[in-house]
Amino acid sequence: LAAIGRQRRQRFGRASAMLPRKAVVTKVEELGWAEVDLKAEGIREQLEKALRRGGMSGKALVAGKKYPTRKEVMDKIPEDCFKKDTFKSMMYAASSVGQCALCAFLAWKFIPLTAAAWPLWTMYAVVQGTLATGMWVIAHECGHDAFCDQKWLQTAVGYVLHSIMLAPYQSWQRSHAIHHAKTNHLTQGETHVPKVGSKPRIWEKASKALGARTPVAIVRTAVRLLLGWPAYIFFGASGGPAYGRTSHVWPYKPFNQGEKELFPGRFKNKVLQADVGIVATLAALFFWGKALGWASVIAMYVG
Repeated sequence: LAAIGRQRRQRFGRASAMLPRKAVVTKVEELGWAEVDLKAEGIREQLEKALRRGGMSGKALVAGKKYPTRKEVMDKIPEDCFKKDTFKSMMYAASSVGQCALCAFLAWKFIPLTAAAWPLWTMYAVVQGTLATGMWVIAHECGHDAFCDQKWLQTAVGYVLHSIMLAPYQSWQRSHAIHHAKTNHLTQGETHVPKVGSKPRIWEKASKALGARTPVAIVRTAVRLLLGWPAYIFFGASGGPAYGRTSHVWPYKPFNQGEKELFPGRFKNKVLQADVGIVATLAALFFWGKALGWASVIAMYVG
């Protein structure tokens, strides 16, 4: 492995050494943007902020910059990076599921379902949440067509794992593909789209009023982690401007009515297929709660 690592570093090192080095850009005027573009609302302010915060010294903001094509990038990646090992992938999936199952079993066996045991259940939630990230990553790779060459198996694994975590597999797969294809695109991006305009956001106003950013950052993080995902999945919060109000569980009106459709044509049926997995998981949680008590569902699944 060390030898392979050295070989790849040497290969990519030679490629990067061939790239032309440019001087550090410190002023917006040095970026080469047209004056009419700089006069647009918020553009100059955003560029100035990017120059102050950016880690590439403005190189990525230069107008007219020629970027490598997708083919040129792909040609630089070693061929072995594209080889999929079904057995190894299934072992990773089994390992992640097994770890989560073992953690749940130990909690059920040794932690009492009492209010006094909430510190232990909090610790369990942290550990189980960390382990479940492994399952999420496996399903994520299935969505990226990186798990195995057997499409049916890849879809089955991704579908089951994502459904267990109440993530609609096919609809998320579609929106996530757009997100990667149009990353940081101001108009066609999907999620994490850069802000345009100089009007401050609510959290920016709050930070200015308090005179400190840390408390606001903590609240924003908590809100985003606890409410951000369901708000995006159900109502398209933080989605791309080109797609309007969207929903990953209902691809019809009043959603999916933007300038572009997030789920056009056959993708509507895929959204409904993903809903079946979500409904099945919710049904399983309901019967679990009815049979063993809702406290166990909240403690072991909701966390």
